[in-house]
Formats: sequence, structure tokens, C-alpha cells
Amino acid sequence: MGGKRPDQYQIDPGEAGATDYKSRTDDEGIHEQDKQDVAMTRERDERTLIPRKGVNPALADLQQRRDAKRRESQAEPGDEQ
Repeated sequence: MGGKRPDQYQIDPGEAGATDYKSRTDDEGIHEQDKQDVAMTRERDERTLIPRKGVNPALADLQQRRDAKRRESQAEPGDEQ
């Protein structure tokens, strides 16, 4: 029972569980490939039909129609007298 490392909150995520650094690569080709994969994932996510912000499209449409109806009822000139 050794205990915890004194720098346990400052451990590099790439270092986690590694006893040596033979498997960690600094190859730019691999890093560039990872960057392209992330970019493709973002593009795919933008094309999906699922809203990203968590906004319900039906609710947004309903609120828009309610606001338009409210503006129309306030703009009628016959109701002022």
C-alpha cells in the first residue's frame, strides 16, 4: 500500500498508466491525422438534424408564433378606444 502520488492532480492525461514513453509518439503525421478526424467529426455533427444547443425546434417555433400573434393584437388600432 504505497499511497497516492504527490502530483496526482497534475498528471498529463497522455501519461496516465504509462510506465515508459516508448508508445508515446511525437510523429506529426499521426497528430495531423487526428486533427483531420476531429475536423471531419465536427462537420458531420453540424450536418446532423439533432439541435446542438438543446433547443427544442417545435418549442422555438411555438414561441415565435405566440410572439407574432401578441404583436398583431397589440398593433390593432380599433382596440385603443
